[in-house]
Amino acid sequence: MYKRIISIILVVVFILSFTSCDYSKDLIKENPQDTIIGFVTDSVSELAAKSYAGDGAQLIGYNNLSDLLLAIENGYVNYGVLSDYEFVQAGNAERKIEVYEQCPFKIDFCAYFRNDSTELRDSFNVSLENMKNKGIIDKIKEAEYNGITYYSSYTGNGETELKVLCNPAADSYFYMLEDGVYSGIDVKILETFAEENGYNISYISDFDDDELFLKLKNGEGDILISDYSYNSKRAEQYLVSDIYFTVNFNLVIRKSI
Repeated sequence: MYKRIISIILVVVFILSFTSCDYSKDLIKENPQDTIIGFVTDSVSELAAKSYAGDGAQLIGYNNLSDLLLAIENGYVNYGVLSDYEFVQAGNAERKIEVYEQCPFKIDFCAYFRNDSTELRDSFNVSLENMKNKGIIDKIKEAEYNGITYYSSYTGNGETELKVLCNPAADSYFYMLEDGVYSGIDVKILETFAEENGYNISYISDFDDDELFLKLKNGEGDILISDYSYNSKRAEQYLVSDIYFTVNFNLVIRKSI
């Protein structure tokens, strides 16, 4: 009798779980107007979340990742949109969420060069390919996502100056540490390129993206990089590097018990 009761309970749990999954699927695919999707305001995830707005989904922005994760765990939103970096942070914090599906939206990062800098752009692309083949970019990404310092071989002793235009306000990609040193995924890629090609990096920073591109056009910098995505209109005005980093996004839900 006891075993029979346990079996019935397990069957009920299975049915409920299956039904829940189906409802989740129907909600976002067939009833987007009833779907509430959360994201972190002013983050790259906001762009991914807005890609669902055209289907009629309701969007709610949260001030930080912790608030968003709490909303997902407590059922205040049906789904949350997290970048791969945010998902790693949630996992490290052992938050009770899981992936529902990968978002079709993604962001491809590249560097920009003046139209008269074909040789520099090409050497940057060669260096990128080498870094990809050696797994260096993956190592840089993994270290940054887990809060570990990645030490490049850059010494700053190159004979040729490389003027880098940047906006040091991109978390994880290009930012300034308390001691005034730049760090982030883009910085480590730059340092690896500079060391391989005999460059000494000098940074020119500005928080106005339009001003940075104007400086590039005027010849005040050699390369513009810091969390910039590929843009077809900009590609008509500047030389563009190969894609060196892609940010993917996940649609996540509260983890089933």
